[in-house]
Amino acid sequence: YKNGIAFGSAGDLQGVFATGTQGPAKQGFIFALDLNSIRETSMSMPTPLTIENFPEGRRFQPHGIFYSNATNRLYAVSHPFQGEGSYVEVFSVMQPSASSSSSSSSAASSLRLVHVDSILPTPENTVINDVVEGRSADEIFVTRHHYQHNYCP
Repeated sequence: YKNGIAFGSAGDLQGVFATGTQGPAKQGFIFALDLNSIRETSMSMPTPLTIENFPEGRRFQPHGIFYSNATNRLYAVSHPFQGEGSYVEVFSVMQPSASSSSSSSSAASSLRLVHVDSILPTPENTVINDVVEGRSADEIFVTRHHYQHNYCP
């Protein structure tokens, strides 16, 4: 991201693929990690980011993510549950203004995500693996997951 902050994703993909819509899969999340803290203290904990305006009732199971410096957007491939396919969830990365940020909180914990859009790729790309932004925020490219017949029960 910027200034030594890295983004990561975590989701219960095994739970989703094994149990589908009725399963006990935990909600996934995007986290930020302050790499500067690692250098200073040899210890840094990932910080789950607050997500605003995410569609109510939809699971978020992020997989591949991409951050665009050009548009300040974070794209996340999400596999909400078996049978629905995959979405690309689009977020704006928001950081507090310099006057409202506290010096005691880390740069990573002050970030938040605002949901901008959900993109459902075409049927032939319903199980996607990764995403990147194209020449603008109106263009994305995805990679398709190689589906194995015995992968999902």
